[in-house]
Amino acid sequence: MLAVMILYCDVSKFRTIDQGDYPPRQRTLIIPTSKPLAMPSDMQQILFATEGIKYIREVILMFREVPNATTALLDMLLHCCYCNDTFTLSVMMMIHGQVSSAPTNELKHILILLLELLMMEDPLQGKRLKLAVEGNNNNGLLEIIRKCTSTDSRRSYQCIKFLVHLSNKCSIAKEYLMTISVRWQWAVNWLKKKMSEHYWTPQNVSNESSTGRSFQRTMSAQDTLAEATALLDELNTRDDDGEHIENDEEEEEYVEGDSNTKMEVNGSSEGSEVNGNEDSSESSKTLVQDDVGDLDDIDT
Repeated sequence: MLAVMILYCDVSKFRTIDQGDYPPRQRTLIIPTSKPLAMPSDMQQILFATEGIKYIREVILMFREVPNATTALLDMLLHCCYCNDTFTLSVMMMIHGQVSSAPTNELKHILILLLELLMMEDPLQGKRLKLAVEGNNNNGLLEIIRKCTSTDSRRSYQCIKFLVHLSNKCSIAKEYLMTISVRWQWAVNWLKKKMSEHYWTPQNVSNESSTGRSFQRTMSAQDTLAEATALLDELNTRDDDGEHIENDEEEEEYVEGDSNTKMEVNGSSEGSEVNGNEDSSESSKTLVQDDVGDLDDIDT
């Protein structure tokens, strides 16, 4: 009930960054009114004051404990995170804590929340992507993948699957992964190795819903590996294309410089030859005049 009430309230005055040219976020559960309601002071304290972190923690836990009743909570969190750096950071830190420690069979709706948050378009989208993937002080999803490969490989797999799914749905996320392709390649190689080390498991076994910690080779994991490899190949192809373009530009600059040098050299040579020919003509004229003078002397 509180989440729905918040959706009807105006939270624009709590934004920490200007919306700019980004479109306003449309709330999905309510019909927008021409004039949103003013938020009561006690509700402001619950959400945006120092004790607001307690409410955010309770809401995030609801995504684990009562996942079928989180539609309004998801809409409310996105409504408050839009253009709000402080609120976004609090939500992201809570999500990170759950992804790091919650049982892997309870992560599904936490990751749905994270997916929707990262796909929301506003001036903070790039910052949220970096915070989710790399984290503060290198503690994002890539670090969770690295730390859990030995003791909790199912968690590592779920993080890889999430990043693949995110990149397929969000072009900005794919572009971001291109900037860290080396670290992404390590994660893909790890998954490829795990797939080669395990036998196929029964069809009713899942890495998302089972309570165990060990990774299982499933058809879903095979599909995830294929998509992750395709994504990595695309990133590497883009890197190679960028290098080829740079090399072509350097070659063009080199050829132009070399041509200019040759033209200068040829120009100097031609000038020398012309001057040399003029000097030779003048010398020939002098010799002819001398010869004519000699003939006059003989006649005399």
